[in-house]
Amino acid sequence: MSFIKPRTPRFYFRALLLAAACLFGAARADAAEQWLRLSSKHFDMLSCTGESDSRRVLAEMERFRMAFFTWFDERKMYYPRPLIFVFNSDAQFKPYNKMADGTTAHRGGVFMRSQLGPRIALPRGSSGRGMATVFHECAHSLVAASGLRLPLWLNEGVAEVFETFSTRGGEPVLGMRSNKHMRLLLGKKLIPMDEFFNATMQSPYYTEPERMRLFYAQAWLVTHYIMLGPRGRSQPAENLRKYIELYKKKRKPSEADFREAFGLGYAELERVLRAYVISDHNRHYSLRLPAASTRDGVTCRKAEMREVECELAALKIRMTHDHSERTIKRFERLVKKYEGDPRVWELYAGIAPRAKRNGHVEKAVDLGSRNPLARLWLLRERVNGIRWSLVNRLPDEDAAKLRQNAAAVLELEPDCMEAHALLATVESQCETMNDSALERAKAALADMNEAEYHQTQLAIAVACWRGGDNEQAREIAGQLLEEPGLSATIKLRATTLRNRIARSARKN
Repeated sequence: MSFIKPRTPRFYFRALLLAAACLFGAARADAAEQWLRLSSKHFDMLSCTGESDSRRVLAEMERFRMAFFTWFDERKMYYPRPLIFVFNSDAQFKPYNKMADGTTAHRGGVFMRSQLGPRIALPRGSSGRGMATVFHECAHSLVAASGLRLPLWLNEGVAEVFETFSTRGGEPVLGMRSNKHMRLLLGKKLIPMDEFFNATMQSPYYTEPERMRLFYAQAWLVTHYIMLGPRGRSQPAENLRKYIELYKKKRKPSEADFREAFGLGYAELERVLRAYVISDHNRHYSLRLPAASTRDGVTCRKAEMREVECELAALKIRMTHDHSERTIKRFERLVKKYEGDPRVWELYAGIAPRAKRNGHVEKAVDLGSRNPLARLWLLRERVNGIRWSLVNRLPDEDAAKLRQNAAAVLELEPDCMEAHALLATVESQCETMNDSALERAKAALADMNEAEYHQTQLAIAVACWRGGDNEQAREIAGQLLEEPGLSATIKLRATTLRNRIARSARKN
């Protein structure tokens, strides 16, 4: 006779846990199968919508980028590839958009900057205001990546105009009427033009909410008028570029520069704008863009479980700002699970405490990361850690590592101007300088942004001085010290170099 052992509560509890594990494991597998990984010329995507909808969103983002560069020169530059997340419903998007106190973190689409690449999150069917925030921040990101230096009013005005980008009847459209701005402008007096054009981030118009709303509205109105209004229609892009070049020389808006670029002074502009607000001229304009080029070259595959789990976990932390110990430990379990994947270490660096970030990026690079931003991160941190000197030299071993680091970045992304600038700084501190690296940096000056340009010019001046060409070194340092927007560090170093040359000249 056999006896059946009685089932204890512990037995049923274990059975329940096993069933739950199977259930949630299957759910994760199903979720991974539902997600797609797509790539276009300038964007990557993880999408839980169908392939057709996903391709449509990618094409829209490519058209937006193309529209931006119909107005601004597309120089040689490295623009990090944004990773776009598209959720299949508001319900699926909600957990990623909910703060700890239960409030909604963001309205519509979200654009997030990061040292290891920007991210965009969208619920399915995002349009109108849902895409406006994404387009607004994308415009700011493109302005920065292009090295453009714009006055505050134009920087915000360009973003406000480009946030209205959409596709209607298959045609890209820019400059739709902004109802929120129109309502405000019709009921308020315009900010005095001199105050408006000279506003900075410290101005009340940018720090006080009520005044800031009016500033944004007026920035949209002025920029809309000079880009799309009747006066600017003949050569609007050329006029805009001319104003930017004039501003770049002084770094201070002036009425004379505005008149030279657009043909009217501030008083006349104010009169024109009052009429423009209530006219039919501030309507949208269709853009002629080659639609086929935005669809070509898109690849699509099923997303792997590891990339879905890791990318979504990191995204949720970023969007909800939840850095609690429990949340970080949950992500650390993913790190342990996928410890051989360089991407998980990059994501870990993005959410870890500052003291641990460099170590995580180093781990990603050691595992073979192909992300130029990971290698650039390390190069930047290491070069910034150099004790800059006109006397001491970098040890050969350290110099070799930094050169190797820079070469790895430039192999992955030859147009990374920051890497050229950092390498020029390294060469200026080496015992034996690599002239070809300095020549390549010199050739790249025209495509660098302001900070990179200043850093490279200083390195070239130091290299000239060390090579015995004091006259050339003094000339470059002097020109550098006259540059607007010079950082305190570069200014101090250029002054130190010029003083050293002057002392040497007096001794001789």
